[in-house]
Amino acid sequence: MPLCAAGDARRAPTFLAMIEHDPRCDVSEQKILADVAQYGWHVMKVLEKADSPGWAYSIGLYRAFRHPEIVVFGLNGDLMHAIINFIGQDIRSGKGFEPDKKYADLIEGYLCTFKTVSVAWYYPFLGYANWFYKGMDYPVLQCIWPDKKSLYPWDSGFNPNWVYAQPLLFHNEPVSARTTAWLRSMNIDAGNEH
Repeated sequence: MPLCAAGDARRAPTFLAMIEHDPRCDVSEQKILADVAQYGWHVMKVLEKADSPGWAYSIGLYRAFRHPEIVVFGLNGDLMHAIINFIGQDIRSGKGFEPDKKYADLIEGYLCTFKTVSVAWYYPFLGYANWFYKGMDYPVLQCIWPDKKSLYPWDSGFNPNWVYAQPLLFHNEPVSARTTAWLRSMNIDAGNEH
């Protein structure tokens, strides 16, 4: 088995520190493994396209700290990267994040909340995390940010110009999760995948 397969998921996180370069791994895979070994997580950014905003997600938090991975949508790529790093640093220092609670200090002046991501969305949105964990047996929380009136995407009156920016991945089906356009932008047939 190539070392780029991230080892046996049942082993302790220190296993990752022993991984050396394996020429069968691509650069992205090596970077993921190196970051998880050094920091406890890696941040994967998916760039925005003309028809869909970008997103970012963590890889390694569950293996290193037994904390759900984090995914954030619809903000500037550097800001999403920073948010995940702030969350990772808090987790490393012993803080945990839970669904439906509100947290300050992730975005200045706003309270973010978290929702548990349905496994139905792991395939289209968390590809490298699926590779890292060799499947979809890991938890994920979506970090959700409010609009300028402190309303969340499911609230009546949420800024209609921002609805497209955050899918609601705690729902299982594409219409409720607001993923139909996202899936179409990835050439995934919403009727066949979910």
